[in-house]
Amino acid sequence: MRRLHLVVIAIFAILFLIGFTHIPPAAAEGAEATTFRVTAWSGAEKFFLAEDQDCGIDQTNPGIGIGRAIYPGGHFTYSIPTAGMTRCTLNLAMGNRYRVSASRDGVNWQEMAVAKDVVGPRFSNYGLYPVDISKLLPADKVYIKFENSQTEGFGCFLHSMTVLSDRPKPQTSARLDVQSGQLLTMGLPCIHGNGWTPRDKTTAQISLVNGLLHVRAICQYPAGYKPVSFIKTRDGYVYRDDCIEIFLADASTPSEYRHFAINSANTQFDELGKDSAVNWDWKSKATMTKNAWIADFTIDPAKVGLHLTSDSTLLLCLSRVDGATGEIYVSTPISDGLHQPSKWMRLSLGAGSQSIPTIGYDIATESFVCSGKTAQKIQFIVQDDQANAVFADTIPAGGNHSRRFTFAKPGVYSIYACMEDGLAAIFPIRCKAVEKFEANVVSPVIYTGEIAKIAYTKRQGDNSKPNITLTSQGKQVKAHIESKKNLFLIPGLPVGEYEAQVGTKGSAPIRMKFFVRQSTSTSSKVEITQSGYIRVNGKPFIPVVIFLPEDMADCAAHGFNVGVQGYDYDWLKIKPEWLDTNRKMLDDAQSHGIKIMLHLCNLIRYDEADYDNLRLMVSTFKEHPAIFGWYIADEPSANVFGVDKLANAYAAIKAIDTDHPVIILDSTPLLYKLYAPYCDILACDPYPVPYAPLSEVADWTQIALDASKNKCVMTALQGLGTPTQRYPTVAEQETMMDYAFSKGAKMVGWWAHYTMKESGYWDSYKDLTSKAASHIRKMYK
Repeated sequence: MRRLHLVVIAIFAILFLIGFTHIPPAAAEGAEATTFRVTAWSGAEKFFLAEDQDCGIDQTNPGIGIGRAIYPGGHFTYSIPTAGMTRCTLNLAMGNRYRVSASRDGVNWQEMAVAKDVVGPRFSNYGLYPVDISKLLPADKVYIKFENSQTEGFGCFLHSMTVLSDRPKPQTSARLDVQSGQLLTMGLPCIHGNGWTPRDKTTAQISLVNGLLHVRAICQYPAGYKPVSFIKTRDGYVYRDDCIEIFLADASTPSEYRHFAINSANTQFDELGKDSAVNWDWKSKATMTKNAWIADFTIDPAKVGLHLTSDSTLLLCLSRVDGATGEIYVSTPISDGLHQPSKWMRLSLGAGSQSIPTIGYDIATESFVCSGKTAQKIQFIVQDDQANAVFADTIPAGGNHSRRFTFAKPGVYSIYACMEDGLAAIFPIRCKAVEKFEANVVSPVIYTGEIAKIAYTKRQGDNSKPNITLTSQGKQVKAHIESKKNLFLIPGLPVGEYEAQVGTKGSAPIRMKFFVRQSTSTSSKVEITQSGYIRVNGKPFIPVVIFLPEDMADCAAHGFNVGVQGYDYDWLKIKPEWLDTNRKMLDDAQSHGIKIMLHLCNLIRYDEADYDNLRLMVSTFKEHPAIFGWYIADEPSANVFGVDKLANAYAAIKAIDTDHPVIILDSTPLLYKLYAPYCDILACDPYPVPYAPLSEVADWTQIALDASKNKCVMTALQGLGTPTQRYPTVAEQETMMDYAFSKGAKMVGWWAHYTMKESGYWDSYKDLTSKAASHIRKMYK
């Protein structure tokens, strides 16, 4: 059973990868090539990263892309599933001074590739290097270790690893019956929601009849609700409204996917690949009822360049954005943004299949239950809302089945069940967590005069009284400790380092450290007035913001007085030197009259939720006079998997610091109402040039203002240009700024310093920031 479990997980890990790319390898005779790619810092990398020591993510190479870079003495290791392979080649996109080794057991290593004494600048040897690991096969998995080949110079940099093998394709996860037109019906799990119980329901029905693909999405909402549809022009960004999106691809060429979307006004959007807009020949219809809007798609695969046959495999990703709640529902979780597919459901085109019985989860008995009989065995896998496999099992043919399993955390999960003939079904389920005693220090750093707080929760039905022991330098500390509402309160502690040990009868004690430091008198208090304006230490403040300031003196000379900056990753393992780096940055900003929204986004980015280090950062720097606020999420619609992370981060910060605001910025207006409860300053970032009218700035600002809980809105203006997106002119900058202030923005900012300096009119920002300050000053009056 354990072997089956691992094989199924490996299969599904490959099925739901990010960055599919078709690169035909030289496959073994009689076998079919399997190709998948692992890209640094992608949603798929988590499936393979077995070890990561002293590495970082390098984002500074626009010509190459993001890569994993190794610090001196560090390394990282990938674990590659190789069951069933007899030949395998890794195409490694890498450069600098690297050493690559391989192992079956992660202990005994064979050197596979090395580069030393690289002549020329950084990345001068960057390229695609094939590494054949066939001599290590057969093996269930092979470990690949990346290290620096020398202690001096630029070390190993890896952008991606493409795995080319002779393993046959894994079993498809669903079948579309091309003869009978049998419907594949599924509920779409909610992955971005205000809480883990979605309010509305989405059901999808898919069939392929007479060569035409039919997709119907039934999107429920409360009676009386009117769906949001701002976009009225074809090929507008309809996925920012109440909408349904469909991504389709032939499994043999998944990178050439087709993208179709309609909003509730039936405005269409389609594209080839990621960016090249085309107008394919396809039909759609949006229908309204009292409690749902229904999206119908009719797509002829041949007319959109998908040449399918009766034995083809179609890749599908289906998503809904719900304007009523801001929630997002998907058939397979999305990791790279709302309108880019990152994980697919595979649909095999074939004939003849029987119905699959329902598989559910009984919370009372903590068991999976199969109701109904089938002549075939059923394989199923349980995935969380990020497509992580948490359980797999096989149901034998012929009878009912029950299998016990206890979930580690609450949430919405999906059961992907597949019979031998390929027919599959998707069953969304909810589960509760196993309750246990938990405790944590509210603020890892407090200052003299503050009360130390230890929060705890007990297992339901546990009536025992929790106990706490406090030590410092190995000696027990006698202190006055109060217990109140699941909190231990410890006032009056002198400066020092402390360890608290908390537990209950029958539970292992939990240990945690905290520090008491000497209080300063230089910290600032940043308030938001009832009208949404900023006051610092009781006086009006005129914030003009620049993102990622690289030179504080340069930014101050150009009229900026607030920066978004911070160092919060190593990768997500904060070390003392990172705290020192932040402190030096804050000191530098303070010396030039610049306050800082401290960048904390990487602590809750993607699947990560590092609340311990979040608390450490906030409690360490809350008294620094340069702190303006806490910047916890940059475009969470694409970068934060689960709104609960934002809610938890906001609560954690406010338990420590009520003197500085929390800031969230996002690029999807429909979701502003979802994020607004978890920030004090809501920011939008419309970048219209050259694809949209400048009035988009006004529209987004208005939506943000309507969603904001306290009317404090920042509009981040476009200060960037790329090879495909030119820099705005100075006149366009002024117009966008006027639009933002006309719709109620209380501050403006520009993204970002490094690209603004390359615009050709960096000195013009002195005038732009002066006009921005004048706008705010007039509004104060």
